Amino acid sequence: MSQSTVNELLKKNKNKWFSAKRISEILDTGVGSVARNLRKMRQSNMVEYKTIHLKYVYKYKTTWLAHK
Repeated sequence: MSQSTVNELLKKNKNKWFSAKRISEILDTGVGSVARNLRKMRQSNMVEYKTIHLKYVYKYKTTWLAHK
């Protein structure tokens, strides 16, 4: 499972927020692998994130491509 796989899922669902657990369920992969990729994407400012009930949720950052 690659970072681009997570990116494509978020890109297809631009207005939805996902937890790492939910992304791992959709992609049928380990939550640790998803969390690692999301951390890299967060550090690169590729995704938006917020905390809900002590958990991070993520969505595709639509302005990211404009900054490239």
